[in-house]
Amino acid sequence: MLASAATVPLDDALLLAVKHGVVELTVPVSAPETDTAEEFGAAVQALLHEHQYQIMTDPTILDPDELEVATCLESRDPLPDGLQNVLLSLGFTPQASEAGGEQQRSLFSRFQKRQRAKLDRWRLSYGRARDTSAELAEFEACLMEEVPDGDLWLVAEAASDVVVRAARTYLRLLLAPGLDGLAALERRILDARGATRGRWVLQPAAVRGLAAFTGESARAEAPDTRWVEDEEEPLWVHTRAGATLRSDPEYRVVSFVGRGSRALLSSYLRSVLTQTA
Repeated sequence: MLASAATVPLDDALLLAVKHGVVELTVPVSAPETDTAEEFGAAVQALLHEHQYQIMTDPTILDPDELEVATCLESRDPLPDGLQNVLLSLGFTPQASEAGGEQQRSLFSRFQKRQRAKLDRWRLSYGRARDTSAELAEFEACLMEEVPDGDLWLVAEAASDVVVRAARTYLRLLLAPGLDGLAALERRILDARGATRGRWVLQPAAVRGLAAFTGESARAEAPDTRWVEDEEEPLWVHTRAGATLRSDPEYRVVSFVGRGSRALLSSYLRSVLTQTA
């Protein structure tokens, strides 16, 4: 998925490493002078979404849960001011780093101490549920503990039931799968998130639980909807025109976590229902 986001000047290489309790997803920047600020910003935005999706669907990244996680960009050439401003506006902060090569020395520097070249390095740290509010942290912890492992088409109903119980206990919210329940849940999550700035991520088990509740809400509103054995698009909705809409609820949840009110799960479900009524 990274290749789609990594238009120039971002490379499609990705390095995962744990440093001082932080999982860093590092991508090189090549030839930064060849891209406009607008193109660079669009590429970085797409890259961040790809990284959020990977973090929130791969259970091996935030294991153990105490780990933090960040996206890093590295360039051997200094980034122009325009690209630096883009990164600052997206929440990145500059960091000092050493590259593996050596700085070029003059003819008269043979007796000088060799110096390692500096990388232009930027990092964006993702918030966690525990950084937003106590109730959202407890809600996520419950889903991590109780949402069953397995593919959505096998565990959706049980996982949705866990969301209902956790919402009642930790979010003080009575839910039932459906459009109203989905809208109430997303409002409560946005409220619990509060005024937290920047990007944040949920554990994959929590994302799977919310995706299951989203799919079960679609089934409650459109009885012809069904889960199928499809790793990429496990929710199929039959329309009144006889077509089949295929969807990935986990992708929808990741978009909601990343974009908030601009990617509401209820808006997605309403768009589906207009084609099934």
